[in-house]
Amino acid sequence: MQIGCWVGVVGSFVTFTTLAGIANAVFYTILGEVNARSAPDEQIGMFWTSFQLFSVVRRHAKIFPESGKRRLMWGFAISGVVVFLVFCVLGLACFGRVT
Repeated sequence: MQIGCWVGVVGSFVTFTTLAGIANAVFYTILGEVNARSAPDEQIGMFWTSFQLFSVVRRHAKIFPESGKRRLMWGFAISGVVVFLVFCVLGLACFGRVT
């Protein structure tokens, strides 16, 4: 039982961090495309962009309405959140309570 718990917890941890990393990489390609089509004074810097996530995605939707990258990014991000919740549940179920 304990080995199965470790495999589930470690596997879900690796999976959710990988999904989050891929979503992040797709977001930065979206940011690059938005900046490539924007005037220099309207470009968004590479740092602290998570605070401007929705505005970047909104601008990308206006510039590239047919692009599937936004859907891909959201798919990876939502999948990562779901697997993170699985990680939390498995961790609590296998190794005890929060307190």
